[in-house]
Amino acid sequence: MNKTVKYVLLLLILGLTAKTVSARAYWVFFSDKDGVFYNPYLYFDTKAIERRLKNGISLYNSGDLPVRSDYVESIRQICPEIYTVSRWFNAVSVHASSHVIDKISGLPFVSEVKKINEYAQRNDLFSFQGQELSADMDQLLENQIHSMEGEEFIKSGINGKGIRIAVFDAGFPGVDEHPAFQHLFENNQIIATHDFFANKENVYRKSTHGSSVLACIAGRHNGKNIGLATGAEYLLARTESSLTEFKNEEENWLNALEWADKHGADIVSSSLGYTYHRYFVTDMDGKTSMVSLAAQKARDYGILVINAMGNDGDGKWQVMGTPADAENVMSVGGIDPDSDLRINFSSVGPTVDFRRKPNVSAFGKVVSCNGEKMTTTYGTSFSTPLIAGFAACVWQMNEAATAEEVFILIENSGSLFPYYDYAHGYGIPQASFFTGIDEKVETPSFAINVDKEKIVVNLTDQYLNSARKGMDRYFFYHIEKENHLKYYAVLNTAQQEVLTLDKSTLEEGAIIRFHCNGYTYTFENN
Repeated sequence: MNKTVKYVLLLLILGLTAKTVSARAYWVFFSDKDGVFYNPYLYFDTKAIERRLKNGISLYNSGDLPVRSDYVESIRQICPEIYTVSRWFNAVSVHASSHVIDKISGLPFVSEVKKINEYAQRNDLFSFQGQELSADMDQLLENQIHSMEGEEFIKSGINGKGIRIAVFDAGFPGVDEHPAFQHLFENNQIIATHDFFANKENVYRKSTHGSSVLACIAGRHNGKNIGLATGAEYLLARTESSLTEFKNEEENWLNALEWADKHGADIVSSSLGYTYHRYFVTDMDGKTSMVSLAAQKARDYGILVINAMGNDGDGKWQVMGTPADAENVMSVGGIDPDSDLRINFSSVGPTVDFRRKPNVSAFGKVVSCNGEKMTTTYGTSFSTPLIAGFAACVWQMNEAATAEEVFILIENSGSLFPYYDYAHGYGIPQASFFTGIDEKVETPSFAINVDKEKIVVNLTDQYLNSARKGMDRYFFYHIEKENHLKYYAVLNTAQQEVLTLDKSTLEEGAIIRFHCNGYTYTFENN
C-alpha cells in the first residue's frame, strides 16, 4: 500500500471517528399537539380499539394523537437523522452534534431535550447447548411446565386463545420453518412482524435468542408443550442486534411498544434489559429510563408488560435492569430446576426505592427450540416467556379482567404467596389457583413459640414425615420494616428446630414472615 492510499484511508477513518464522536443521541420533546386529528378506527387494529373501550380509555386520548408533522419536519430540516417518532411522549429521537442540538433546543415548540445513554456493550445472551432431545432433556421439558402446574391448563383446554402477545427480541430465525412453530402458521396466529433495525417486516433472521424465547411461550415438540400459550396470537418485533447493544436499542424497544399497542397487543414479553455502561444502580427506580416510563404508559393503555430480571445476579451489578424496574412491569426471576431455588445468575431486587422485584419466578434452565433444533438453554430470558404463556392462559380464563387484575392474580397464585423475597418474588405461579383442581389446604407445617427473649420455630412431625417437592422442601423467612425487607433467608428443613431468633436483635415494629410448604405465619414485634 503506497503512502497516498494510506493517507486517504487515515483521513477517512479520522473523518468517520470525528462524526461518530460529535454526533450524540437525544430525545426532543414537543410542547403540544395543537390542531392534530386522526381517525382511531383507521389507525388502530380492532383489538387495540377493543382494549381501550374495555379499559374506559378515550379513543381520542392525547397520547394516541400523532406528533405534529410540521414539528417533525422542522426538526428534519435542521437534523436529517430522526430515528424514532413517539406519539406517547410527543417526541422524536435524533442523532446530532452539540451545535445542531443547540439549534433544536431554541425552537419555540421544543419543551425539553434529553441526552440518551448510548454506550455499546456485548449483549448478555446465554449460549445454547446444541444436542438431541435426551432423556434428561425430556424430563426437564416436562418439569418446566409441571413447575407451574401447567398441565392443569392443558387438560382444561386453556392455551391463551384470544390473547395477543408481542415478543421483543434480537431475531426469530427458523420460526417460519421449524415444526415446533408450525401450528402458529397453520392457524394464522402470527399477526404482524417488524424489524426495527432494518425497518422491514422480515424478522426470521439474525439471533436465535428470539426463536428460543418464542418457543417458551408457544412452541410444541412431539405433542408436548414447550410453553403454555400455543393458541395465542403473536406480534414479533426485532429490537436488538445479534452481537452487540447499539445506541438505538432502547429507542427500538419504545418504538416497538407503541407498535405493539397499535396492533392490539394484550401482553408484551421482553427478555431484554439495560444495565451498566448506560445506567447506575441508583437509576433502577422505574422513573429514569425512557423504556421504564414507556412500560408504565403501556399499563395505562391496558397492556401487561412482562420483562426478564436479568442475568447479573452473580456479577458486580446484581440487581435487575431496566425496564424490569418499572412498577407496573411483571419482572421475572429464574429458578434452578435442580435446587428449586434462585438460579445463581438471576438478578435480584429490590428497586432503589425498595419496591418488590422480582414479582414472580420460573425455571431459568429450560428446554427450547432455537429454530434449528431442540436445545437446553439458560437465562431469565427464558423464565420470562414461560410466565408470559402462563399469563395468557390466566387472561383467557378471566377475559373481563384488566392488566392490573391479571398482574395481581398471577402474584397471588405464586407458590410462596403471601411470603415474598428479593430473590424469588412470590415464587412460581400455580395453575391450580385458577382451575380449582387439587386445591391446596394450608396445613401448618411448623409451630411458633415466643417468649420474652426469643422466637423458636419447630417443624411439625407431619411435615418432616411427608414427601416434599419443589420449594416445599425449604423454610423461608424474612424480616420487614416500613414495607421493605431488612433480611431474608432460605433454610434447610432437615431438623425439627429450624430457626431461633433473638428478639433483642429485632427492631420494634418489624414484621417477620415464616413460610414452609404452603403455610405462612406473620409475627409483628411490638
